[in-house]
Amino acid sequence: MKRNSIATLIAAAITFGPAHAINYPTGNVTFNGSLSSTTCSFSLSGQDAVGNTVRLPLVRVSDFPPVTGNVFGGPAFFVLNIKDCNSSMGSLQVMFDGQMDPQGYQQQIFMNTATTNPATDLGLLLLNGNYPGQTNFVLSPGQPSPALALTGGAANLPLMAYYMQTNQAVAPTAGNFFVSTTLNIVY
Repeated sequence: MKRNSIATLIAAAITFGPAHAINYPTGNVTFNGSLSSTTCSFSLSGQDAVGNTVRLPLVRVSDFPPVTGNVFGGPAFFVLNIKDCNSSMGSLQVMFDGQMDPQGYQQQIFMNTATTNPATDLGLLLLNGNYPGQTNFVLSPGQPSPALALTGGAANLPLMAYYMQTNQAVAPTAGNFFVSTTLNIVY
């Protein structure tokens, strides 16, 4: 399994020693970069995606019955557009890294990480939306998708994001909802 980026970190402390006893400032310099022969690019499109932000609808706490695993407040539909891949690549996988909700059903739920007035007992379920030739699948935190066929170095993966209740004993509380993920393209 190969990921599309190889990160390099170089830190250097630069100090100058003048002839006089003057204290010059010193500091660290950091450089990041990556090189790959198979890099793809991606974008999000759809009615509920703006740039790289997917907006879930506003829902009422009373919409959630007191049973774990209920899906509400969605889906928010969007499409992951993958393009500019090396034409010799026949397929790839996608993987969304993010914080897994420890109460989430079968480790498939992304955790709400809002820091200001967070909604509780609620996570995010991410599903594909009928990718050609595939049955629906869950995109769990840190788990690669099934292989997705590329045509001309590109693929469009329809996705759906849902709120999911994570605690059977406690109803969700009102508040903010925020999930951040890192998208990895796996060759």
